[in-house]
Amino acid sequence: MTFDINDLPAIPGASRRVLPERRSGGIPLSAYPGQNPTVPTTQPVAFPDTTVRLSEVVSALSYALDITEGQPQGHAVRTCLIGMRLAEVVRLTDQERSALFYALLLKDLGCSSNAARLCSLFGGDDLTLKRAHKLTDWTSGLASAGYALTYVAPHRNPLSRAWQVLQLGTREKGSGREMTATRCERGADIAGMLGLEPATQHAIRVLDEHWDGSGMPLGLKGLDIPLLGRIAGLAQTVEVFSHAFGPEAAYEIAHRRRGRWFDPELVMALLSFRDDYRFWSTLGSVDAIDQVGDLEPADRVILADDERLDAVAEAFARVVREVTIHGAAFGRGRQHCGRHRTSHGPE
Repeated sequence: MTFDINDLPAIPGASRRVLPERRSGGIPLSAYPGQNPTVPTTQPVAFPDTTVRLSEVVSALSYALDITEGQPQGHAVRTCLIGMRLAEVVRLTDQERSALFYALLLKDLGCSSNAARLCSLFGGDDLTLKRAHKLTDWTSGLASAGYALTYVAPHRNPLSRAWQVLQLGTREKGSGREMTATRCERGADIAGMLGLEPATQHAIRVLDEHWDGSGMPLGLKGLDIPLLGRIAGLAQTVEVFSHAFGPEAAYEIAHRRRGRWFDPELVMALLSFRDDYRFWSTLGSVDAIDQVGDLEPADRVILADDERLDAVAEAFARVVREVTIHGAAFGRGRQHCGRHRTSHGPE
């Protein structure tokens, strides 16, 4: 059996120009057995034992990004496994796969930039807010209202909470787009600090854009969203729902948001390994991080010399500084709220 994206039935709003260089051939599904999710396209390259690969460094450090994004440890690594499996199905070139590989691992580089603002707006813990946000269809007015009513000012009384929700809907309109823009630009800038390709930077910049134009921060639509960004956006959502509720729930969400959030043809590509139970069970294993390095194209492996390692240290130091500054401010705010409740009674 051969799976070829370009043989799929026409979908309104989806163009066969999405993957023009991948029209020829088609990919045998047998090329993706459960015990071997990826198919090497080049011969392995031997490196000296003392050589450090950049992928080894950033895949380990990505666990820190998971924490700052309010996600379970291993979120970025699992997203990378899903995204790179999609890359095989849609026949990305080695150059594209290399750029995607680092975009998937480092997609949350800018996540700490909006922590203080998010906490200020909602009066709650930014990690809890971010975790719940990933599970919310924030393009739906009803779902967004439910999110706000559930998570805004959790330590205050119902009247105060309702007032803050009203403030969010009036005075703070547009703050979500502003925070997303800051997050995406900061992440792309830090990726540039690491010397990663412009395609990697741009994929991080457009991570939250949606196929129908309802995304942020630029409101890009359809094919105006770079392919690598479309893959990364789908992969991260599938990972979040798969880890929280199982693969079937993730596929249900992908299908429900097909043509709205996600490129319909990429969702169809995702279906090609729906029944690969070995792959999905691997995502939850403790050694997933050991597998991710094998997904980097062998002839495009990036080595981390002293200069690049210094850049990595500086990049993650920026993330840590922002988290530390926010944590101190948030702690002072909680202490102030505690004194207010003690002096004036319960709210």
